Amino acid sequence: MKKIIASISAVIVLGLLIVSCKKELSYEGAVVTPVNSAWQFKQDSTQFSGTFDTVGIIKTGAVFSLVYASGPSAQLSETFELTLIGPITAGGTYKSTNATAVWTYYKNGFPMYESVTGDSSVVFTVAITSITDSTVIGTFSGKVHNANLDTVTIKEGKFSGRTLPIIIVPTVSAGTLGTTADSCTGATIAGKYKKGVALTTTNTVTVSVNVSTIGSYSIGTDTIKGIYFNKTGSFTSTGAQSLTLQGVGTPIDSAAAAKFTVKYGASACKFMVKIDTSTAVVTPVISDYLPLTTNSNWSYDIYDSAANTLDDTLFTKSMGTTITLVGSPFNIFLNRPDGDSTFYKKGGGLYYSVYNLDDFLGTGGYRQTTILKDNVPVGTYWIEIQSVTGSANTLKLDYVIADKAASAVVGTTTFLDVIKVRTVVSLGTTGSYQPVLITNTWFAKNIGLIYNKQSWSTSGGPTLEGKLRRYQVF
Repeated sequence: MKKIIASISAVIVLGLLIVSCKKELSYEGAVVTPVNSAWQFKQDSTQFSGTFDTVGIIKTGAVFSLVYASGPSAQLSETFELTLIGPITAGGTYKSTNATAVWTYYKNGFPMYESVTGDSSVVFTVAITSITDSTVIGTFSGKVHNANLDTVTIKEGKFSGRTLPIIIVPTVSAGTLGTTADSCTGATIAGKYKKGVALTTTNTVTVSVNVSTIGSYSIGTDTIKGIYFNKTGSFTSTGAQSLTLQGVGTPIDSAAAAKFTVKYGASACKFMVKIDTSTAVVTPVISDYLPLTTNSNWSYDIYDSAANTLDDTLFTKSMGTTITLVGSPFNIFLNRPDGDSTFYKKGGGLYYSVYNLDDFLGTGGYRQTTILKDNVPVGTYWIEIQSVTGSANTLKLDYVIADKAASAVVGTTTFLDVIKVRTVVSLGTTGSYQPVLITNTWFAKNIGLIYNKQSWSTSGGPTLEGKLRRYQVF
Protein backbone atom coordinates (compact mmCIF):
# COMPACT_ATOMS: atom_id res chain seq x y z
CA MET A 1 0.00 0.00 0.00
CA LYS A 2 1.28 3.43 -0.90
CA LYS A 3 0.27 6.17 1.54
CA ILE A 4 -0.91 9.33 -0.22
CA ILE A 5 -2.69 12.32 1.28
CA ALA A 6 -3.49 13.79 -2.10
CA SER A 7 -4.50 17.28 -3.03
CA ILE A 8 -7.75 18.24 -4.63
CA SER A 9 -6.54 18.36 -8.23
CA ALA A 10 -4.27 15.35 -7.88
CA VAL A 11 -7.37 13.27 -7.89
CA ILE A 12 -9.72 14.97 -10.39
CA VAL A 13 -10.02 15.52 -12.51
CA LEU A 14 -10.58 12.91 -10.34
CA GLY A 15 -13.35 14.12 -8.42
CA LEU A 16 -11.53 17.10 -7.00
CA LEU A 17 -10.67 15.54 -3.74
CA ILE A 18 -8.64 13.15 -1.97
CA VAL A 19 -6.95 9.90 -2.19
CA SER A 20 -5.49 7.92 0.68
CA CYS A 21 -4.18 4.38 1.06
CA LYS A 22 -4.45 4.01 -2.74
CA LYS A 23 -3.34 0.70 -4.26
CA GLU A 24 -0.80 0.79 -7.06
CA LEU A 25 -2.66 -0.10 -10.27
CA SER A 26 -1.44 -1.73 -13.46
CA TYR A 27 -2.98 -0.88 -16.82
CA GLU A 28 -0.75 -3.08 -18.95
CA GLY A 29 -2.21 -5.63 -21.31
CA ALA A 30 -5.38 -5.73 -23.39
CA VAL A 31 -8.46 -3.68 -22.51
CA VAL A 32 -11.55 -5.83 -21.96
CA THR A 33 -14.57 -4.83 -24.06
CA PRO A 34 -17.99 -5.88 -22.61
CA VAL A 35 -19.62 -8.83 -24.34
CA ASN A 36 -22.16 -7.89 -27.04
CA SER A 37 -21.10 -4.24 -26.98
CA ALA A 38 -20.55 -3.72 -30.70
CA TRP A 39 -21.73 -2.02 -33.92
CA GLN A 40 -21.62 -2.59 -37.69
CA PHE A 41 -22.92 -1.11 -40.97
CA LYS A 42 -22.29 -1.00 -44.71
CA GLN A 43 -21.77 1.82 -47.19
CA ASP A 44 -22.15 0.35 -50.67
CA SER A 45 -20.24 -2.96 -50.37
CA THR A 46 -17.77 -1.78 -47.70
CA GLN A 47 -18.33 -3.36 -44.28
CA PHE A 48 -17.56 -1.34 -41.12
CA SER A 49 -17.56 -2.77 -37.59
CA GLY A 50 -16.22 -2.14 -34.12
CA THR A 51 -16.96 -2.05 -30.41
CA PHE A 52 -18.29 0.45 -27.86
CA ASP A 53 -16.10 1.81 -25.08
CA THR A 54 -18.71 4.29 -23.82
CA VAL A 55 -22.48 3.76 -23.63
CA GLY A 56 -24.38 6.17 -21.38
CA ILE A 57 -28.09 6.32 -20.64
CA ILE A 58 -29.98 9.09 -18.85
CA LYS A 59 -33.34 8.29 -17.32
CA THR A 60 -35.83 11.00 -16.35
CA GLY A 61 -38.14 9.37 -13.84
CA ALA A 62 -39.15 6.12 -15.53
CA VAL A 63 -38.45 7.45 -19.04
CA PHE A 64 -35.21 6.95 -21.00
CA SER A 65 -34.40 10.47 -22.12
CA LEU A 66 -30.94 10.20 -23.71
CA VAL A 67 -28.58 7.57 -25.10
CA TYR A 68 -24.96 8.31 -25.97
CA ALA A 69 -22.73 5.60 -27.49
CA SER A 70 -19.24 5.75 -28.97
CA GLY A 71 -16.49 3.33 -29.82
CA PRO A 72 -13.62 2.52 -32.17
CA SER A 73 -13.47 0.51 -35.36
CA ALA A 74 -11.44 -2.67 -35.56
CA GLN A 75 -8.67 -0.60 -37.17
CA LEU A 76 -8.78 1.96 -34.31
CA SER A 77 -8.43 4.88 -36.74
CA GLU A 78 -12.20 5.30 -37.02
CA THR A 79 -14.81 6.09 -34.36
CA PHE A 80 -18.59 5.51 -34.23
CA GLU A 81 -20.64 8.10 -32.27
CA LEU A 82 -24.44 8.09 -31.82
CA THR A 83 -26.75 10.27 -29.70
CA LEU A 84 -30.50 9.69 -29.30
CA ILE A 85 -32.82 12.26 -27.72
CA GLY A 86 -35.90 10.81 -25.98
CA PRO A 87 -38.28 9.76 -24.84
CA ILE A 88 -36.64 6.51 -26.01
CA THR A 89 -38.66 3.28 -26.06
CA ALA A 90 -38.41 -0.21 -27.49
CA GLY A 91 -40.00 -0.07 -30.92
CA GLY A 92 -39.40 3.66 -31.26
CA THR A 93 -37.77 5.33 -34.25
CA TYR A 94 -35.53 8.41 -34.18
CA LYS A 95 -34.53 10.54 -37.15
CA SER A 96 -31.91 13.04 -38.14
CA THR A 97 -34.50 15.41 -39.60
CA ASN A 98 -35.76 16.44 -36.15
CA ALA A 99 -32.40 15.87 -34.38
CA THR A 100 -33.68 13.00 -32.24
CA ALA A 101 -30.92 10.91 -33.85
CA VAL A 102 -27.43 12.35 -34.41
CA TRP A 103 -24.73 10.10 -35.90
CA THR A 104 -21.13 10.78 -36.90
CA TYR A 105 -18.47 8.37 -38.10
CA TYR A 106 -14.96 9.78 -37.72
CA LYS A 107 -11.74 8.84 -39.47
CA ASN A 108 -8.54 10.19 -37.88
CA GLY A 109 -10.65 12.72 -35.99
CA PHE A 110 -12.54 14.11 -39.01
CA PRO A 111 -16.15 13.25 -40.02
CA MET A 112 -16.18 10.53 -42.68
CA TYR A 113 -20.00 10.18 -42.59
CA GLU A 114 -22.44 12.46 -40.78
CA SER A 115 -26.21 12.64 -40.36
CA VAL A 116 -27.91 15.87 -41.42
CA THR A 117 -30.49 17.75 -39.35
CA GLY A 118 -33.49 19.45 -40.91
CA ASP A 119 -33.10 18.22 -44.52
CA SER A 120 -36.06 16.05 -45.56
CA SER A 121 -34.06 14.67 -48.52
CA VAL A 122 -31.26 13.32 -46.30
CA VAL A 123 -32.92 11.14 -43.64
CA PHE A 124 -31.01 8.89 -41.24
CA THR A 125 -33.18 6.66 -39.01
CA VAL A 126 -32.48 4.66 -35.84
CA ALA A 127 -34.92 1.99 -34.61
CA ILE A 128 -34.67 0.75 -31.02
CA THR A 129 -35.25 -2.98 -30.59
CA SER A 130 -34.70 -3.10 -26.82
CA ILE A 131 -33.67 -0.71 -24.05
CA THR A 132 -33.14 -1.42 -20.34
CA ASP A 133 -31.12 0.10 -17.52
CA SER A 134 -28.13 -1.98 -18.63
CA THR A 135 -28.44 -2.49 -22.41
CA VAL A 136 -29.61 -0.78 -25.58
CA ILE A 137 -30.06 -2.60 -28.91
CA GLY A 138 -31.12 -1.20 -32.27
CA THR A 139 -30.71 -0.85 -36.01
CA PHE A 140 -29.99 2.12 -38.28
CA SER A 141 -29.92 3.06 -41.94
CA GLY A 142 -30.56 5.96 -44.28
CA LYS A 143 -28.88 8.83 -46.04
CA VAL A 144 -25.95 10.86 -44.70
CA HIS A 145 -23.26 13.18 -46.00
CA ASN A 146 -19.72 12.01 -46.61
CA ALA A 147 -16.55 14.09 -46.16
CA ASN A 148 -17.22 15.82 -49.50
CA LEU A 149 -20.82 16.62 -48.46
CA ASP A 150 -22.15 14.18 -51.06
CA THR A 151 -25.23 12.19 -50.08
CA VAL A 152 -24.55 8.46 -49.58
CA THR A 153 -26.60 5.57 -48.17
CA ILE A 154 -25.86 3.68 -44.96
CA LYS A 155 -27.41 0.21 -44.73
CA GLU A 156 -27.58 -2.90 -42.53
CA GLY A 157 -26.64 -0.94 -39.42
CA LYS A 158 -26.82 -2.73 -36.08
CA PHE A 159 -25.66 -1.93 -32.56
CA SER A 160 -25.80 -3.51 -29.12
CA GLY A 161 -24.34 -1.74 -26.10
CA ARG A 162 -23.89 -2.53 -22.43
CA THR A 163 -24.10 0.70 -20.44
CA LEU A 164 -22.06 2.38 -17.78
CA PRO A 165 -23.90 2.89 -14.47
CA ILE A 166 -27.14 4.68 -15.42
CA ILE A 167 -27.82 8.32 -14.58
CA ILE A 168 -31.36 8.78 -13.26
CA VAL A 169 -32.88 12.26 -13.46
CA PRO A 170 -36.02 12.69 -11.35
CA THR A 171 -39.35 13.52 -13.01
CA VAL A 172 -39.92 17.26 -12.64
CA SER A 173 -43.12 18.34 -10.91
CA ALA A 174 -45.53 20.98 -12.22
CA GLY A 175 -47.75 23.48 -10.44
CA THR A 176 -48.24 27.11 -9.47
CA LEU A 177 -47.56 29.41 -6.54
CA GLY A 178 -50.35 30.95 -4.54
CA THR A 179 -50.45 34.63 -5.44
CA THR A 180 -52.65 37.61 -4.63
CA ALA A 181 -52.06 40.85 -6.50
CA ASP A 182 -48.45 39.83 -7.24
CA SER A 183 -47.79 38.93 -3.59
CA CYS A 184 -47.24 35.39 -2.31
CA THR A 185 -50.48 34.30 -0.65
CA GLY A 186 -50.02 33.88 3.10
CA ALA A 187 -46.20 34.11 2.96
CA THR A 188 -44.76 33.65 6.47
CA ILE A 189 -41.28 35.00 7.28
CA ALA A 190 -39.31 33.39 10.15
CA GLY A 191 -36.02 34.32 11.83
CA LYS A 192 -33.99 37.50 12.37
CA TYR A 193 -32.26 39.31 9.50
CA LYS A 194 -29.33 41.49 10.50
CA LYS A 195 -26.76 43.15 8.28
CA GLY A 196 -23.45 41.25 8.37
CA VAL A 197 -24.86 38.22 10.21
CA ALA A 198 -25.09 34.98 8.24
CA LEU A 199 -28.52 33.36 7.99
CA THR A 200 -29.14 30.07 9.81
CA THR A 201 -31.73 27.31 9.61
CA THR A 202 -34.14 29.59 11.52
CA ASN A 203 -34.32 31.98 8.53
CA THR A 204 -37.16 30.68 6.35
CA VAL A 205 -40.20 31.76 4.37
CA THR A 206 -43.28 29.58 3.91
CA VAL A 207 -45.27 29.93 0.68
CA SER A 208 -48.33 28.20 -0.81
CA VAL A 209 -48.12 25.95 -3.87
CA ASN A 210 -50.70 24.06 -5.87
CA VAL A 211 -49.12 20.90 -7.33
CA SER A 212 -50.62 19.51 -10.54
CA THR A 213 -47.95 16.86 -11.30
CA ILE A 214 -45.87 15.07 -8.67
CA GLY A 215 -42.08 14.87 -9.02
CA SER A 216 -38.92 16.77 -8.12
CA TYR A 217 -38.89 20.52 -7.60
CA SER A 218 -36.41 23.34 -7.15
CA ILE A 219 -38.16 26.48 -5.97
CA GLY A 220 -36.21 29.61 -5.11
CA THR A 221 -35.85 33.36 -5.21
CA ASP A 222 -33.50 35.88 -6.74
CA THR A 223 -30.54 37.11 -4.65
CA ILE A 224 -31.25 40.48 -3.02
CA LYS A 225 -28.93 42.29 -0.61
CA GLY A 226 -26.70 39.21 -0.31
CA ILE A 227 -29.34 36.59 0.53
CA TYR A 228 -31.76 34.25 -1.23
CA PHE A 229 -34.26 31.51 -0.36
CA ASN A 230 -34.70 28.09 -1.95
CA LYS A 231 -35.80 24.49 -1.43
CA THR A 232 -35.39 21.30 -3.44
CA GLY A 233 -37.13 17.99 -3.01
CA SER A 234 -40.01 15.95 -4.42
CA PHE A 235 -43.76 16.41 -4.25
CA THR A 236 -45.44 13.06 -3.64
CA SER A 237 -49.03 14.33 -3.84
CA THR A 238 -50.97 16.88 -5.85
CA GLY A 239 -53.11 19.76 -4.63
CA ALA A 240 -52.62 22.81 -2.40
CA GLN A 241 -49.83 22.60 0.18
CA SER A 242 -47.30 24.73 2.05
CA LEU A 243 -43.59 24.78 1.30
CA THR A 244 -40.84 26.25 3.50
CA LEU A 245 -37.86 27.81 1.70
CA GLN A 246 -34.51 28.07 3.48
CA GLY A 247 -32.68 31.40 3.66
CA VAL A 248 -29.01 31.42 2.54
CA GLY A 249 -26.29 34.09 2.67
CA THR A 250 -25.45 37.22 4.68
CA PRO A 251 -27.37 40.54 4.40
CA ILE A 252 -24.94 43.18 3.09
CA ASP A 253 -26.99 46.18 1.95
CA SER A 254 -27.79 49.24 4.03
CA ALA A 255 -31.42 49.39 2.95
CA ALA A 256 -33.86 48.19 5.60
CA ALA A 257 -36.08 46.01 3.39
CA ALA A 258 -35.72 43.58 0.51
CA LYS A 259 -38.43 42.40 -1.87
CA PHE A 260 -37.86 38.86 -3.20
CA THR A 261 -39.42 37.18 -6.22
CA VAL A 262 -39.99 33.44 -5.89
CA LYS A 263 -40.59 31.29 -8.99
CA TYR A 264 -42.12 27.86 -9.60
CA GLY A 265 -42.60 26.80 -13.22
CA ALA A 266 -44.22 29.69 -15.08
CA SER A 267 -45.66 31.29 -11.91
CA ALA A 268 -44.08 33.93 -9.66
CA CYS A 269 -44.95 35.99 -6.59
CA LYS A 270 -43.21 38.39 -4.20
CA PHE A 271 -42.64 38.80 -0.44
CA MET A 272 -40.83 41.36 1.72
CA VAL A 273 -38.05 40.80 4.31
CA LYS A 274 -37.02 43.52 6.79
CA ILE A 275 -33.31 43.76 7.59
CA ASP A 276 -31.76 45.16 10.79
CA THR A 277 -29.04 47.59 9.61
CA SER A 278 -27.50 48.39 13.01
CA THR A 279 -24.20 46.58 12.22
CA ALA A 280 -21.57 47.85 9.81
CA VAL A 281 -20.13 44.43 8.90
CA VAL A 282 -20.13 43.77 5.16
CA THR A 283 -19.54 40.28 3.79
CA PRO A 284 -18.86 39.78 0.07
CA VAL A 285 -21.14 37.58 -1.99
CA ILE A 286 -19.39 34.80 -3.91
CA SER A 287 -22.46 33.52 -5.78
CA ASP A 288 -20.77 30.55 -7.40
CA TYR A 289 -19.62 27.04 -6.55
CA LEU A 290 -15.86 27.39 -5.99
CA PRO A 291 -14.72 30.47 -4.00
CA LEU A 292 -11.17 31.58 -4.80
CA THR A 293 -11.00 34.52 -2.36
CA THR A 294 -7.77 34.98 -0.40
CA ASN A 295 -7.51 32.95 2.85
CA SER A 296 -10.75 31.04 2.26
CA ASN A 297 -10.15 27.55 3.65
CA TRP A 298 -11.79 24.14 4.05
CA SER A 299 -11.14 21.04 6.19
CA TYR A 300 -12.16 17.53 5.10
CA ASP A 301 -12.35 14.16 6.82
CA ILE A 302 -11.37 11.25 4.58
CA TYR A 303 -13.11 7.93 5.19
CA ASP A 304 -12.63 4.40 3.97
CA SER A 305 -16.33 3.86 3.33
CA ALA A 306 -15.98 0.08 3.10
CA ALA A 307 -14.50 -0.15 6.61
CA ASN A 308 -16.31 2.99 7.85
CA THR A 309 -13.09 4.32 9.33
CA LEU A 310 -11.55 7.82 9.37
CA ASP A 311 -8.25 7.45 7.51
CA ASP A 312 -6.98 10.99 6.96
CA THR A 313 -7.76 14.70 7.02
CA LEU A 314 -7.06 17.45 4.51
CA PHE A 315 -6.86 21.23 5.00
CA THR A 316 -6.76 23.42 1.89
CA LYS A 317 -6.44 27.22 1.67
CA SER A 318 -6.66 29.77 -1.15
CA MET A 319 -3.39 31.73 -1.09
CA GLY A 320 -4.58 34.75 -3.10
CA THR A 321 -1.82 34.36 -5.69
CA THR A 322 -1.74 32.88 -9.19
CA ILE A 323 0.60 30.84 -11.34
CA THR A 324 0.56 30.55 -15.15
CA LEU A 325 -0.04 26.97 -16.27
CA VAL A 326 -1.09 25.68 -19.72
CA GLY A 327 -1.10 29.28 -20.93
CA SER A 328 -3.35 31.00 -18.35
CA PRO A 329 -3.30 32.06 -14.67
CA PHE A 330 -4.63 29.65 -12.03
CA ASN A 331 -5.30 30.43 -8.37
CA ILE A 332 -2.99 28.58 -5.98
CA PHE A 333 -4.38 26.47 -3.11
CA LEU A 334 -2.00 25.12 -0.43
CA ASN A 335 -2.84 21.75 1.13
CA ARG A 336 -1.88 20.39 4.54
CA PRO A 337 -0.39 18.23 5.93
CA ASP A 338 1.39 17.21 2.70
CA GLY A 339 2.30 20.75 1.57
CA ASP A 340 1.28 20.21 -2.07
CA SER A 341 -0.33 22.96 -4.13
CA THR A 342 -3.38 22.69 -6.39
CA PHE A 343 -4.65 25.13 -8.99
CA TYR A 344 -8.06 26.45 -10.10
CA LYS A 345 -9.65 29.09 -12.28
CA LYS A 346 -13.25 29.88 -13.27
CA GLY A 347 -15.34 32.06 -15.55
CA GLY A 348 -18.62 32.08 -17.42
CA GLY A 349 -20.10 29.27 -15.34
CA LEU A 350 -17.12 26.97 -16.03
CA TYR A 351 -14.61 25.75 -13.43
CA TYR A 352 -11.16 24.41 -14.31
CA SER A 353 -8.31 22.59 -12.64
CA VAL A 354 -5.01 21.19 -13.88
CA TYR A 355 -3.48 17.78 -13.35
CA ASN A 356 -0.24 16.10 -14.29
CA LEU A 357 -0.70 13.59 -17.10
CA ASP A 358 2.59 12.01 -15.98
CA ASP A 359 0.65 10.44 -13.07
CA PHE A 360 -1.44 8.40 -15.54
CA LEU A 361 0.60 7.92 -18.72
CA GLY A 362 4.11 8.46 -17.41
CA THR A 363 4.50 11.52 -19.64
CA GLY A 364 2.57 14.57 -20.85
CA GLY A 365 2.94 17.21 -18.13
CA TYR A 366 0.19 19.57 -16.97
CA ARG A 367 -3.23 19.44 -18.67
CA GLN A 368 -6.39 21.50 -18.06
CA THR A 369 -9.74 19.90 -17.30
CA THR A 370 -13.26 21.31 -16.81
CA ILE A 371 -14.40 19.95 -13.44
CA LEU A 372 -17.79 21.71 -13.24
CA LYS A 373 -20.33 23.58 -15.35
CA ASP A 374 -22.98 25.53 -13.39
CA ASN A 375 -24.75 26.95 -16.47
CA VAL A 376 -26.02 23.70 -18.03
CA PRO A 377 -29.01 21.44 -17.20
CA VAL A 378 -29.01 18.11 -15.40
CA GLY A 379 -27.82 15.32 -17.69
CA THR A 380 -25.27 17.42 -19.60
CA TYR A 381 -22.28 15.31 -20.70
CA TRP A 382 -18.79 16.41 -21.62
CA ILE A 383 -15.86 14.19 -22.56
CA GLU A 384 -12.13 14.94 -22.48
CA ILE A 385 -9.46 12.71 -24.02
CA GLN A 386 -5.71 13.15 -23.47
CA SER A 387 -2.99 11.30 -25.33
CA VAL A 388 0.77 11.68 -25.79
CA THR A 389 2.80 10.74 -28.83
CA GLY A 390 4.81 7.67 -28.01
CA SER A 391 2.55 6.50 -25.16
CA ALA A 392 0.48 3.36 -25.73
CA ASN A 393 -2.23 4.51 -23.31
CA THR A 394 -4.81 7.29 -23.51
CA LEU A 395 -6.67 9.01 -20.64
CA LYS A 396 -10.43 9.57 -21.04
CA LEU A 397 -12.68 11.60 -18.69
CA ASP A 398 -16.47 11.31 -18.96
CA TYR A 399 -18.30 14.01 -16.94
CA VAL A 400 -22.06 14.39 -16.38
CA ILE A 401 -24.18 16.77 -14.28
CA ALA A 402 -26.03 14.17 -12.17
CA ASP A 403 -28.11 16.63 -10.10
CA LYS A 404 -28.56 20.36 -9.70
CA ALA A 405 -30.21 22.79 -7.23
CA ALA A 406 -30.28 19.87 -4.79
CA SER A 407 -30.11 19.71 -1.02
CA ALA A 408 -27.47 17.40 0.43
CA VAL A 409 -26.54 16.19 3.91
CA VAL A 410 -22.83 15.86 4.71
CA GLY A 411 -22.16 14.76 8.26
CA THR A 412 -24.77 16.59 10.30
CA THR A 413 -25.02 19.63 7.98
CA THR A 414 -27.65 20.16 5.28
CA PHE A 415 -26.36 22.12 2.30
CA LEU A 416 -28.63 23.84 -0.21
CA ASP A 417 -28.21 24.62 -3.91
CA VAL A 418 -25.82 21.74 -4.59
CA ILE A 419 -24.55 20.57 -8.00
CA LYS A 420 -23.48 16.92 -8.24
CA VAL A 421 -20.95 15.82 -10.87
CA ARG A 422 -20.25 12.20 -11.77
CA THR A 423 -16.99 11.34 -13.52
CA VAL A 424 -15.70 8.13 -15.09
CA VAL A 425 -11.92 8.01 -15.55
CA SER A 426 -10.75 5.46 -18.13
CA LEU A 427 -7.44 4.29 -19.53
CA GLY A 428 -6.66 2.25 -22.60
CA THR A 429 -5.26 2.17 -26.06
CA THR A 430 -6.49 4.74 -28.57
CA GLY A 431 -10.23 4.41 -28.99
CA SER A 432 -10.67 1.52 -26.54
CA TYR A 433 -11.00 2.31 -22.86
CA GLN A 434 -11.46 0.55 -19.54
CA PRO A 435 -13.00 2.50 -16.61
CA VAL A 436 -10.60 2.59 -13.67
CA LEU A 437 -12.12 5.21 -11.36
CA ILE A 438 -15.65 6.51 -10.76
CA THR A 439 -16.15 9.67 -8.68
CA ASN A 440 -19.16 11.59 -7.37
CA THR A 441 -18.38 15.19 -6.44
CA TRP A 442 -20.74 17.71 -4.82
CA PHE A 443 -20.37 21.51 -4.90
CA ALA A 444 -22.50 23.88 -2.76
CA LYS A 445 -23.19 27.44 -3.85
CA ASN A 446 -21.05 30.05 -2.03
CA ILE A 447 -19.19 27.24 -0.20
CA GLY A 448 -17.35 25.05 -2.70
CA LEU A 449 -16.56 21.35 -2.57
CA ILE A 450 -18.52 19.61 0.21
CA TYR A 451 -18.28 15.90 -0.66
CA ASN A 452 -16.37 13.48 -2.87
CA LYS A 453 -16.67 9.71 -3.23
CA GLN A 454 -14.38 7.69 -5.44
CA SER A 455 -14.35 4.00 -6.27
CA TRP A 456 -11.46 2.27 -8.00
CA SER A 457 -12.90 -0.14 -10.51
CA THR A 458 -9.78 -2.25 -11.01
CA SER A 459 -7.26 -4.07 -8.82
CA GLY A 460 -9.56 -4.13 -5.80
CA GLY A 461 -8.80 -0.56 -4.79
CA PRO A 462 -10.65 1.16 -1.92
CA THR A 463 -13.78 3.29 -1.94
CA LEU A 464 -12.98 6.64 -0.31
CA GLU A 465 -15.20 9.51 0.85
CA GLY A 466 -14.13 13.07 1.58
CA LYS A 467 -16.60 14.97 3.78
CA LEU A 468 -16.45 18.70 4.56
CA ARG A 469 -15.97 19.19 8.30
CA ARG A 470 -15.62 22.98 8.47
CA TYR A 471 -15.06 25.94 6.14
CA GLN A 472 -14.40 29.68 6.16
CA VAL A 473 -15.09 31.75 3.03
CA PHE A 474 -13.94 35.37 2.89
